[in-house]
Amino acid sequence: MNMIRSELKFRDLFPRYATDLYPTVNYSEELCDTLERIRGEIRLLARERHALILAHYYERPEIQETADFVGDSLGLGLKARELLETRPDVKEIWLCAVRFMGDTIKVILGDRVSVFMPEFAGCSLVGSILGIDFDYRTDSAEEISRRLLVEQPRIHPVRKWVDEHPDGLVLSYMNSDLESKALSYAVFTSRNAQKVLEYVMRENPGKPIFMLPDQYLTELVLRRAKIYGSTVIRPELVEIFPGLCHVHKQKISPFVLDEAMANYPEADLLVHPECGCAVDCLIRAETGQLGSRKTFIASTQEMIDYAKRSDTARQFIVATETGHVYTLRKNVPDKQFMPVTPAATCEFMKSTTLDKLFKSMEENNSASYEVNVSEDIRKRALGAIERMLSIT
Repeated sequence: MNMIRSELKFRDLFPRYATDLYPTVNYSEELCDTLERIRGEIRLLARERHALILAHYYERPEIQETADFVGDSLGLGLKARELLETRPDVKEIWLCAVRFMGDTIKVILGDRVSVFMPEFAGCSLVGSILGIDFDYRTDSAEEISRRLLVEQPRIHPVRKWVDEHPDGLVLSYMNSDLESKALSYAVFTSRNAQKVLEYVMRENPGKPIFMLPDQYLTELVLRRAKIYGSTVIRPELVEIFPGLCHVHKQKISPFVLDEAMANYPEADLLVHPECGCAVDCLIRAETGQLGSRKTFIASTQEMIDYAKRSDTARQFIVATETGHVYTLRKNVPDKQFMPVTPAATCEFMKSTTLDKLFKSMEENNSASYEVNVSEDIRKRALGAIERMLSIT
């Protein structure tokens, strides 16, 4: 789940693994040396502050190379909890990711440690739950992120559904807001969504289920249940909330995938379940339309584990946010990984920079960067997370 920082210098790493993923960034030797110097200063600050630095797979490569641990949204929180068991000296967690991930880590850790973020960035998937619309092609990333962080509906849509379905159960994706988690029977991840749904339906027969975004992930689970003849999952009882991540919806489509497959005819496919092409890939794979090309639809961590296996292909098209392509290249250097499209970038993940991390950690007063969660909502959200962990 983690990625060990390389002994290679940035000037050796980034031109090899990151240049094509960040066409607007010139990873020159001068810039790489500057970034590496800042990393050294951050690592020194981390030691002085007794801090751990965590980063999501979609963050910039220089952020990933500075962090103590790199992982997915749930993995970050669980790893932080694990590290605190062996590192009682740790006083702070600094997280480089989008805001809901900081909230999730705070829910998991409680008052055991302070959690900070150098940049509070919104998430379009969370925004889709709250009914926030935007156009990334015309609106600035800064303004969109601000709206995603501050705009709230008069009545939370999940609360409305719960009030209308007193016998129903809410299952929320890990990538959801705290209120949604707090109203949920359990959460799920892209790795265990089907297992959680099967358990909940088995234990609560006949009850309606409200599955929160990601919509594509839920559709994939239900499609798999139909293809493989699940006797537990009843799709007619599942109401799908129509919310999506703008990267996976608008930037990764079956058309983009077709173009990538034409460019790389020998490459197998690594596809995240949130992608707009995931269900299409599943159907095409099951009906033989992809020929000998293998398709692996899975979470970010599962992609790494799969690609490491010796019996898998030497070349892969990766259908998810481009930051994860760097992670794959770094973790599996003997194989080739190509982004399904260089445009599949999350502006909000990329808003955290090494400069911002350094300046926020350097300040004497870090209160403006701290993640705070009310104890009531923390306990209710934690209950939904713990129930998922007990299931899986």
